[in-house]
Amino acid sequence: MSSQDTQYLFQPGETVLLNTGLRHFLKVDAAFVVIARLPPLGTELQYRIKSVKEPYERVVLEHQIMAEQVEAVL
Repeated sequence: MSSQDTQYLFQPGETVLLNTGLRHFLKVDAAFVVIARLPPLGTELQYRIKSVKEPYERVVLEHQIMAEQVEAVL
């Protein structure tokens, strides 16, 4: 599979959350912004993300993050 065929779920600038188990393990409960999509690690897609609450960026695999749920305002 070429990099052009790779289907990333998240785009740079999109807000994501760490999956529940990873949030508990890392003791982090914050939203992150996708900074960049990185080349796949084997068959796993990966991203560079950053929280406004932390001075550094993290690298995560796609299965470790989820889309932030935005509640509709009625």
